Amino acid sequence: MNDLIKFPISLISLYPKYENQKDDNKSVNLKISKGSLAVILGPENSGKNLLCKKIAGIDNTIPGEILYFGKSINEIKKQNLLLYIPSSNLFFENRTIIENLVILGEFSNIPLKIIERRIKKISPTYGLENIKNVKLVKLPKSIKSILILCLIEIVMPEIVIIAAQDFYGDQLKEEFFFKRLVFLKNLGITIIIATQRFSNIDNSDNIILLSESKPLFIGNPQSISKINNPKDIELMLLKKIEESYERIKIN
Repeated sequence: MNDLIKFPISLISLYPKYENQKDDNKSVNLKISKGSLAVILGPENSGKNLLCKKIAGIDNTIPGEILYFGKSINEIKKQNLLLYIPSSNLFFENRTIIENLVILGEFSNIPLKIIERRIKKISPTYGLENIKNVKLVKLPKSIKSILILCLIEIVMPEIVIIAAQDFYGDQLKEEFFFKRLVFLKNLGITIIIATQRFSNIDNSDNIILLSESKPLFIGNPQSISKINNPKDIELMLLKKIEESYERIKIN
């Protein structure tokens, strides 16, 4: 096992909304309700992407168990219920918007007719009409965040795991991205996303805060007593990271 990994997973389970959640700060032990948004939060190289890979059933470096309604992650992967967005570039730079969405939709075993129908449906929402035949390389890099959303709406999986996203300084696209994630979770899609930006916890239902490959906080905004303001929660989480650095210096 990689010695750098310090967050053994006791259990990550996905449950219907009526299940009670249990928090455990000794390891990553979390129940995530169906149709919720979980944010894996932390600075660069804190272990976020590796944890996403573990949850997606791609990396078994971290010991532990991932369950989906009592089934192993391998069982649900076979049923095409999970969509994993890697931290590496998912899209083809020299292909058009439409070509990218069709290719990636077919990779997810979605029939071409359904892909075409869903692209037509979502095009007005994402402003694809005027750019659908433009090669990706000719568009701003921040368009990739929009394509991630489009791909989710084409595949319509039950679970989405987004290992990383970059908005290249485009705050409007970032705000739209997270608002749309809330819309998608309200459709019943369970979303797990890694991010460095603490402002993105405002609409989260669960938070896993990592630093130096260790969990510093596991729970949800409501479980933090006497803190109702998202900004105050953000400051509290940042303070936990600062304290973890101070402990490392002392040791």
